[in-house]
Amino acid sequence: MLIRLITFILDLYGKVPQPFKYGYGSPPEEKFHKLAFQAGIELSPQASITELGMRRPDFYVTGTNIIIEIDSFQWHSSRDKLLDDRRKDRTALTQGFITVRYMAVEIRDNPYAVIDNLKLVIQKWKTSTIW
Repeated sequence: MLIRLITFILDLYGKVPQPFKYGYGSPPEEKFHKLAFQAGIELSPQASITELGMRRPDFYVTGTNIIIEIDSFQWHSSRDKLLDDRRKDRTALTQGFITVRYMAVEIRDNPYAVIDNLKLVIQKWKTSTIW
């Protein structure tokens, strides 16, 4: 609660770094965003992307067509949820977006490998002639 109050006050004066201003769907999402911020990767959390309609992905890599989803076994293990996630990925692809999925356990156990992988994905996206 105290952190939220301090963040709110600092935000009033425009002093809060971007990753600390947002509400997150889970602690792994918050950790991921902070690590990406430290690595110089600009993310938009819970971004509204017009082409995707009502879907609000966990993150959008600013200046690219890369969507990032952070999945957990708790919320993404049922048959229906797995099917829904794949449909969302295909819809995003038809609109020119690629979806990169990381498991929350990866962020917990090996966060820097996840960030290194994301850097590689961004690098490949920037040099690709497909996107």
